[in-house]
Amino acid sequence: MGKTTALRSFAASLNPSRCTVVYSSLSTLTVQEFYRLLASSFGADPAPQDRQL
Repeated sequence: MGKTTALRSFAASLNPSRCTVVYSSLSTLTVQEFYRLLASSFGADPAPQDRQL
């Protein structure tokens, strides 16, 4: 069994009312892009990219 198959099988076994699986095929995301993807996957409206922290 390959890595992807194992992860998909594991994700399918999770309770969807308690867990959300987020998939990104991009391995070149910056940290900021990763957090924006994660936030939007959970329904949040990420801050504009030009905002300084």
